[in-house]
This record gives sequence, C-alpha cells and structure tokens, in this order.
Amino acid sequence: MVTNSLCLSAICCQFKGGYSIVFGIVYDDGSKDRAVEYEAVIGNMQGILERYIGCKFVFGGDLNATKYSQSIEHVMVDDFCYTNNLSWTVIME
Repeated sequence: MVTNSLCLSAICCQFKGGYSIVFGIVYDDGSKDRAVEYEAVIGNMQGILERYIGCKFVFGGDLNATKYSQSIEHVMVDDFCYTNNLSWTVIME
C-alpha cells in the first residue's frame, strides 16, 4: 500500500470471512525537524484510515513519544487517537 512517507509502511491483510486488518509501522528517522515530520506521518496515517474505511487498524513502531508526557509528539499522537476513536496502548516503555 502507498503511504507517501519514508517513515510509515503499511499493509492490508484480507481474511476469510470478509474482514481486513491494516498494519502500519511508524519509524522516527531522527530528523532535525521532528514536529514537521510527525505531522506528515500522522497525516499519512489519517489518509490510510480514510482510504480503508471498514478495516481494523494496528499502528505500531518507533514513535519516540511517551504517552504520559506533554511533548508535541505526544499531543499529535493523542489527538490522532482521540479524533479517530483509537486506543493508544503502551506495550513497553
């Protein structure tokens, strides 16, 4: 699937029974302008949600954002999850 981002890869898996799951992997490339790169990746994630309506989604990877901080990265991920009724679950921190 085309993500329009070097920092986001995604694949849509279609299963018997008619349901699909989109798996997205985010990679923080450590660019100097992280806020701009983050905004672009979040925008691309939003585009995937909109193109694959009806699918289930799992986004993971190296977001380099701590869930319980007030960094700009945290705010962007938190807003994305809230807006799209997604759960932000921390597996390991």
